[in-house]
Amino acid sequence: MKRYHGEGTYYNAGISEGACGGWHKSSELVAAVSRQQWHGGEFCNQMLHVCHHGKCTDVQVVDECPSCDYGSLDLSPTAFKQLAPMSEGVIDINWTFA
Repeated sequence: MKRYHGEGTYYNAGISEGACGGWHKSSELVAAVSRQQWHGGEFCNQMLHVCHHGKCTDVQVVDECPSCDYGSLDLSPTAFKQLAPMSEGVIDINWTFA
């Protein structure tokens, strides 16, 4: 199984419709993938297993992150808090398809 590495950040998932269609709340375990990995939305609604320093959570891809580098994810605040305090802002992450 391929493992990806990048930075994890967070965003307010509820301010606009996600690129996969549909509205999601920041309280949901959702994420946006990098533009380089977007590929016309082929990851839409897929589940990812995301880890940071031994803490892990599963998130659903619902959006695209234009500013993220390859391997990086923009997480909902709820998903980010499963991995680290929000005060960290940017964290190292590893992820795979769940």
